Amino acid sequence: MSFEELQKWRLYDAETPIDDIHTHHLPSATTSAVLANCHRDPKKRRDPYTADDFLPPWKELGDVGTPVSAQELTEKLRQVQDLNNNY
Repeated sequence: MSFEELQKWRLYDAETPIDDIHTHHLPSATTSAVLANCHRDPKKRRDPYTADDFLPPWKELGDVGTPVSAQELTEKLRQVQDLNNNY
């Protein structure tokens, strides 16, 4: 990539940011979905996993800076444990 092209991308990013909260998590979420679908038992889970299943639940919990109550965190951890126990 030339310096001029880099400058154009910087200007474009300044006007229309291409970086959102999920951009950094999307590659690993996609990989996780592929791996989960490779090992998915269609009898237990009919629908395939998507990357959205592995993205952090920012929208459910509100803004990134919003504190999460101990009860909400405990419930989320319980859901993860239930998912892990199904394998």
